[in-house]
Amino acid sequence: MSTWLINFRPQAAQAIRDGTRRQLIRAHRADGKRIELGDTVKLFTGLRTRGVQLLREATVTGAFSIRIDLAAGDVVIDGTRLDPYQRTDFAMADGFEHWPAMQAWLKAENPNCGGVFEGYLITWGTP
Repeated sequence: MSTWLINFRPQAAQAIRDGTRRQLIRAHRADGKRIELGDTVKLFTGLRTRGVQLLREATVTGAFSIRIDLAAGDVVIDGTRLDPYQRTDFAMADGFEHWPAMQAWLKAENPNCGGVFEGYLITWGTP
């Protein structure tokens, strides 16, 4: 089992602390390494700065491939396409109010992805 240090923007800090945010999505790493089921994640804000704060330490309870077609709004997790209700639950677990807010944020943050985000989804519980 590995331990991973993950940095979040300050806007996500409270949702991670209070347990509202229970997952993260990340693009594939260039070196091919990937967080796996059972790994430990240490969730920070301000990592590598004087203001670093440990928000939560948790055990990875799920590690999935994810593909999001930002134009069509399709979310496919490990080969299963989410229906509109599942997309809302997915967005809320990531700290968003609803799916359109998450979709807009992903578009803004990934302008060079060609409209399709591919990576992995990690879910966690407490140790």
